[in-house]
Amino acid sequence: MQLFKKYINLVRIFFQFSKTEAKYFLSLLLLLLLILALYSLFSSKLVLNKGLSEKDELLLDSVRMSLIYVNNEDEKRNAKKEYQPNNEKKNRLLNEGFSEKEIEIILRIFNQRREKKTVDRIKKEGIDREKEVKFNRYNQKIAPFNINTADTMDLKQIKGIGSVLANRIVNFRDKLGGFISLNQLYEVYHLDSAVVEKMQKITFIDNNFIPTRIKINLVSEGELAQHPYIVYKMAKLIVVYRNQHGGFKGVEDLYNIQVLDSVLINRIFPYLSFENSR
Repeated sequence: MQLFKKYINLVRIFFQFSKTEAKYFLSLLLLLLLILALYSLFSSKLVLNKGLSEKDELLLDSVRMSLIYVNNEDEKRNAKKEYQPNNEKKNRLLNEGFSEKEIEIILRIFNQRREKKTVDRIKKEGIDREKEVKFNRYNQKIAPFNINTADTMDLKQIKGIGSVLANRIVNFRDKLGGFISLNQLYEVYHLDSAVVEKMQKITFIDNNFIPTRIKINLVSEGELAQHPYIVYKMAKLIVVYRNQHGGFKGVEDLYNIQVLDSVLINRIFPYLSFENSR
């Protein structure tokens, strides 16, 4: 009894119960422990088929084996459902905007296990250009393309480039006069360096490419300032020097303008022409 009172006091202190609450709590706990002990004692001695005839025992064994077989078959079916690569592909293509018919065509091409699964075969099946781009992005097999002739659809094949970035790249390229180095892609506003690295693996610049050049002796300040490498103040100084000295004969004349250093001149020189006629 003293031990019981001691445990009651411990319960009261630990759980902040009243004396009555502590008694009820401890009584329930003891009852629960007793039930668990009895269950453990008798469960091992329970035999489901006790008193059954030999015939009934055989029937029970047969039922048990059937249940095991059904369970195994269910597990096999569930395993097959869990691994269905075509379902995963289908869901990804649905998210890209493909129709059920187009997905059926694409998956048929995939399942044929042939080498050529790219744009040529998709074209033959009548899938439009925008879907080709999405397929290439999904299939991650993009044929190398010329960065200076690429349109926005070509660029959108690359993961990480959507409509906004594709238009931004094309606009920057056109204002520039064309890319003379793939490193210039780093200059495109908000184009992630990881995406640039992908682009450098897929795109190329033709060896014979000549950028569009500005006729520095003929254009206005405004026309000069439209080039990404020439700010308006610089354009104004170039025009002032041209008016004072009768035009630029070559790149060496640019060094006479104090605000232009060699780094800046080397940057803009490929985009300049020193002709005096339109």
